[in-house]
Amino acid sequence: SSNGNFSSSKSYSVPGNKTNSLSATISISNDVIIDVTTSQTNDNKSQEYYDSFKAELSAAVKGKKLGTLSVVNIGGASLTSDAFNLIVSQIRTSAKK
Repeated sequence: SSNGNFSSSKSYSVPGNKTNSLSATISISNDVIIDVTTSQTNDNKSQEYYDSFKAELSAAVKGKKLGTLSVVNIGGASLTSDAFNLIVSQIRTSAKK
């Protein structure tokens, strides 16, 4: 089983030909998510979406298994949620090593 802290980042496109970057660190104990932190660089229009995403993310992922985690539209931030899923996929691969 996987234990430890794993970090990854993902750039993603948002409306207006802008690119945001989401970074996340996920803490895992026995393949279960016990903590998550995120940061984001974005165009100002995305900040409110990211704030909503960040506010709701922990409740949505804590206690879930890394191997099956997938989030949808957390805090109304669908593009940020999609980027987070890609980060989770990258961390899943790292955690198996």
